[in-house]
Amino acid sequence: MEWTIITGDQATYEVAVAIRDKHREEFSSVVLLLRGFHQAHNYVKAICKIIRDLGAEDLLVTAGLCLKGTANKMFGEKADYYQTMHAIRILSD
Repeated sequence: MEWTIITGDQATYEVAVAIRDKHREEFSSVVLLLRGFHQAHNYVKAICKIIRDLGAEDLLVTAGLCLKGTANKMFGEKADYYQTMHAIRILSD
């Protein structure tokens, strides 16, 4: 069997998955992948969920590294990737 590999951004990927799922037989040899940045972004969001649940926001605020609103933004659903990566680096030291 030959495979067709398609990479795309988040929006393209979601549309492609919906089409592939609707027509499984026709697209059974299609492999869908997110591009590097989007894959990394989703990975960071998963990490943020874990460390947020462990109290990372409170730790940053208590240490005086940022205000509560900023901490919420760093680990929220619409977090800025680069700001969040900075926070993760601080927490890992």
